[in-house]
Amino acid sequence: MSSTRSTRFSSKYSPFIFFLKILLEMARRIKKVKPSSWFGIIVLYTFLTLLFVYFIPSDSPFSIVTCVFGFIFVAVIPGYCLVSLLFQEGKLDLVEKAVLSVALSFSIVGAAGLFLGLSPIGITTTSIVISLSCIVVVLAFLAFLRKRKFQMLSEPVNQTSS
Repeated sequence: MSSTRSTRFSSKYSPFIFFLKILLEMARRIKKVKPSSWFGIIVLYTFLTLLFVYFIPSDSPFSIVTCVFGFIFVAVIPGYCLVSLLFQEGKLDLVEKAVLSVALSFSIVGAAGLFLGLSPIGITTTSIVISLSCIVVVLAFLAFLRKRKFQMLSEPVNQTSS
């Protein structure tokens, strides 16, 4: 009976483990991204999420795109920007960075929701989307500045003598 349970357990979660292995392998193959490219990717993703939220109706068959982009935008992006701001490149392992990104994302979103709920603005779709977008862009910009500063410090200085 215990062998049946272990077989069910491994077959039930094997697609998840396979998908996780693929994601980890893809992340290992990605080379360092320049700070300007990184900031552009974050801003582009934020802009695409805003477009999908406001222009794809909820009864459309393409609303799954809105759900996927929105989930990643809420669950990963704010925390990833904060982790990039707080930690130097290479200080955290990929798994540590992923776990911190998700945990900090939910903390940031929860704090934003708390402040919106206590403010006279209230919690509406527009207020949540705009406040979260502003938080992401500000955190991404600060992380961009920090990455650029470390990149400039790590580059060798060419001194030319005349």
